[in-house]
Order: sequence, then C-alpha cells, then structure tokens
Amino acid sequence: DQSKWRADFAALAGQVRARLGARKYVIGNTAGYSYPQMADAGGGEHHEMYVAFTNEHGPDKWDYWKKQSDKGKYSFWEPAWDAWGVDADRERIHYLAYHYMGQQPYVYLGFRGFGYRDVFKWNPSPFDWLPACEVDVGKPVDDKYQTVESGVDPTGQAYTIYGRRYSKSVVLCRPKTDWNNSNYG
Repeated sequence: DQSKWRADFAALAGQVRARLGARKYVIGNTAGYSYPQMADAGGGEHHEMYVAFTNEHGPDKWDYWKKQSDKGKYSFWEPAWDAWGVDADRERIHYLAYHYMGQQPYVYLGFRGFGYRDVFKWNPSPFDWLPACEVDVGKPVDDKYQTVESGVDPTGQAYTIYGRRYSKSVVLCRPKTDWNNSNYG
C-alpha cells in the first residue's frame, strides 16, 4: 500500500530530523511528484527533473510551492532539460520565467545545465550559463502569478499567458498547452 509506505517514510524523516536538531533538514528527492507529507516531516522536497515545465500544469506547481513556502518548507527543483524540439536557450529562458512565476522565499531553482532527453542534439558542459539569470528583475511585488490573457492564437492553439510583477520588471510566461505545441513564452 503506497499510502502506508509514504506515511511510514514521512514519519522516519521526521524522526531523523528531530534527532539532527534545530535548523537541520531531511530533504527527500521526490522526483517529479509532490509529496507534502515528506516535506512537512523533513522540512522540504527536492524535485529532480520536476516534470517538463512546458505543459499546462504550471499554476498547480506554483500554487503548491507557495503553500509549502508559506509553511516554511523548502522546495528545490531542477528542470528536465528536454529541449522538446526547440532551441535550448529558448527552453531555458522559459524555465527561468516559470521559476519567476512560482518564486517564493523557500523555493529554489537548480540550473543543472546538462541535457537529459536529447543529449546528442544539445550537450553543454555543466558550466554553461543562461545570461538572463544575471538580470536583476527585483523583488516580487505580487504575492503570486496572475492570468494576463487566455484565448486561441492564429494557429488554433489555446493558450494562457501568466504574469508576475517584480520591482524592476514584469515577467510573462506562456506554458505549452499540450505535448504537440512547440510555442514557448
């Protein structure tokens, strides 16, 4: 029974954290799955290759991160550098915008920088960097993202554009709406 296993594992993480003492955390690698029991017991979660961010589930993840951050729980996430048929830099800028939509005090993005699915198409060194990460967008002005616009584009694809104001910028993000769409925002 998976629910019993999860409960037992979360209890163990809580016991280990209690033994470690104050300001120590047991951060479980929950892969792409949200595991609030583990985060509550251990103090946070690590989301390795946390689903392809290029889909419509952004608001669910951003809301989850806010809820966990409001409880003082850490979320460390790393994108799955899949380069789903698009330019790698364009995909990375999308992931950065995705992070800005969900940024909270206890949420951290790990820019790993290596290819996962298409390693033969794009295989940068771990030291590659996206220059846009160096841009100071400021501090979040809005508590969370907002829906800016939604509709159907000229190609017939449904879309939603999300936005969030920062003290020095406005960040916009248009996640993919399905696996066949290759438009990023």
